[in-house]
Amino acid sequence: MEEWVTALRSGKYPQTRCTLADEDGFCCLGVLCDIVNPNAWEQYDEDGILHWYGETKRLPDRVMTEAGILSGSFPTVLYYGKPIGLHELNDSELLTFNDIADLIEQQYEEI
Repeated sequence: MEEWVTALRSGKYPQTRCTLADEDGFCCLGVLCDIVNPNAWEQYDEDGILHWYGETKRLPDRVMTEAGILSGSFPTVLYYGKPIGLHELNDSELLTFNDIADLIEQQYEEI
């Protein structure tokens, strides 16, 4: 988790929405995929979307296992007192990587 937080804050990853990665950048979950295995990205498809071992939107089980996240779940944090998936904070709430990193760091054991 610490490596993920550092990567989110690094400025190395431009942020995108609604996919793990595309020509514009990465979502917060795509950053985690890249940390687990930066060589697992497959070529862009016709829509400019990268595939991580075939996945485009869902956090793969192997990434969750590597990161210590329960398989079959989305990593969640409390946001204004309610549980919310990190992908929703990235895609719907439009939080920055720094904001997401702060929430991960504050609630490290709850993920």
